[in-house]
Amino acid sequence: MQSDPQMPDNTPFQPRIFQMHKDFHRYEDNSVFADVALRDGVMIIQDWYSEIKDQGHSRRALEWITKEGEVSRVEVVDASYRTLPFWRRMFDVGLVQQVNDTCGQTVLERIDGDPAPITKPPITAMAALPSGKLTGKQAAQFIHDALQAIGLPRTSTLNGGEITGWTTNLGSTGFSIRHDKRTGLLQWHVVVSGRPHMSYEEDDHGYYPTRPEVLCPRIQTMFEALALKVTSVKATGWQTAWDDDVSYEIYTNHPEWLESNPRLERSCDPAP
Repeated sequence: MQSDPQMPDNTPFQPRIFQMHKDFHRYEDNSVFADVALRDGVMIIQDWYSEIKDQGHSRRALEWITKEGEVSRVEVVDASYRTLPFWRRMFDVGLVQQVNDTCGQTVLERIDGDPAPITKPPITAMAALPSGKLTGKQAAQFIHDALQAIGLPRTSTLNGGEITGWTTNLGSTGFSIRHDKRTGLLQWHVVVSGRPHMSYEEDDHGYYPTRPEVLCPRIQTMFEALALKVTSVKATGWQTAWDDDVSYEIYTNHPEWLESNPRLERSCDPAP
């Protein structure tokens, strides 16, 4: 493939390669990395990141990785918003034939060879809006189920109360809702398992998500699909004792399907 004159390629891409965990290997060169698994001709990139703007490293990295085996299809899992311009740039230079963005996933079909049909990972349809009023506990459980339906489950068995701060609630699941008197908004707490959506750094005491904000756009989109006006979404905490959980705080308006109840002045968690 000829070099694009608008994409300087002055630095050779010579990645370091090491195994991340059971299936994925990391390809890393300076501030570019990709976590990659190759299964039956399908290359799955779990994460991709580059701070090198207007450089060819990202394009050349993918070219280099695809030479490692016979790749008929490339699936990128949960590419964050700031990585998407790199995929579009790859599309512009002709490395890929087709780009589809659905539910936070980007699928790229290679030009070379006879690519296999593109298949989307199974995602359960999200529950419809409630027909009646929900209590605070019912609403927290509803949000839990809705996140799970779009591929953001909570798989940990730890109780999660220590993440969200609701340590006084016995049996806390990490999902809660309360009315914030200061802002007049609803404050939601949710907990999802970070794997396989983000990378983690390890040390002697545990491991930590490197970019927990990568899931904020997906969480916001889900809340907005439930007729909620989202003011903010941010990651607020995570476990450090070898657990994947990441906690998020979301501020929204008060939807019509949620009852107005003095109990919302304090946390309402789903029943354990």
